[in-house]
Amino acid sequence: VAVAWAYVARAYLGMPLLAALLKRATGISFRLTWSAAWPPLAASLAMGAVLSVALPATDGWAMPDWVRLILLVLFGALVYGLTLLGVAPAWRERALTALTWARRP
Repeated sequence: VAVAWAYVARAYLGMPLLAALLKRATGISFRLTWSAAWPPLAASLAMGAVLSVALPATDGWAMPDWVRLILLVLFGALVYGLTLLGVAPAWRERALTALTWARRP
């Protein structure tokens, strides 16, 4: 778990340096880079917070651990997706476009 946290922290703590290098190489601003990075970050934090409460809450459930794991993974994916749709208009637009395309006869 600590290694995973270290990778996440390194990625976001190193983001200003990477954004500066990206701007120098391509002209893409830090603002544009951050606007693309913050919705997945917010969705990940929300998912982590919800699952940190849900995991201990499911300890007493009478089911095998693998079933509980599958349910928590599905719940985490739902929280992540709904949060992403809630905070990112671009993702909401993509989802609506995909649903509209999928409903075509």
